[in-house]
Amino acid sequence: FFTARGEDTQDPNSTSYYNNYEVAEIIDRLQELKEDWPQVWDHKEDIEVGVVTPYHDQVLRLRTELRKKRLSNISVERVQNVQGKQYRVIFISIVRTRDSCLSKEDEGRTDFGFLSSAKLLNTALTRAQSLVAVIGDPVTMCSVGRNRILWKRFLEICKTQDSLYGYTWDDLTNNLAAIELKTIYGLNPLAKEFVPLHQMLQNQQQRGIAAGLSMAAANSGALAAVGGNFAGVGGSFDQQHWMYQQQQRMMSP
Repeated sequence: FFTARGEDTQDPNSTSYYNNYEVAEIIDRLQELKEDWPQVWDHKEDIEVGVVTPYHDQVLRLRTELRKKRLSNISVERVQNVQGKQYRVIFISIVRTRDSCLSKEDEGRTDFGFLSSAKLLNTALTRAQSLVAVIGDPVTMCSVGRNRILWKRFLEICKTQDSLYGYTWDDLTNNLAAIELKTIYGLNPLAKEFVPLHQMLQNQQQRGIAAGLSMAAANSGALAAVGGNFAGVGGSFDQQHWMYQQQQRMMSP
């Protein structure tokens, strides 16, 4: 699994989605695979690799970028069009992200591609002979749609196989716990500790007094070095009496 925590976009005149962060991640991984093709897989041909996604706009962007990298022989299809096909390697592009999915849920829409359709997910996973590589946002995959439990189990397997890249399991579980608490109680356990206003003002006042006392002590030390007592306008003042007056001024409201 390769993490791509980007944004999914829907053009004004389109019902489809695309995610440029996932496009960039997939292109990088395909180039790595071509350079380090496992010998046990025998034939090293682009047609042995497939990329699937539920969204037509994502297909178009992937094909465009692959042509730029001279990898146009790699098959990029909507998952609905790969039934019965087989590839050595399958890359699965999730596309969707949490914010846009939640906004659609508010409108009563729950079709989020691989996040909600077990049938589409099964079709994609069973196209690969040797390797399945998934690219998406792990927090979205485990918190949105009917397939969230399936995806969490998949990512857990990736963790045990040391194939979870770009995101740690601890970060994922912490984020999911925060989402659950916020949903149930409206709380965010990752937020900073709440400090009441009166306590904050009291802490600031105490820090100000401490700083003033330190400054007064430093000044008195400098005066003592000059000479014990000093004279000012209106007469002489004892050094200790002067320190006492400075402390009282700092502590007064």
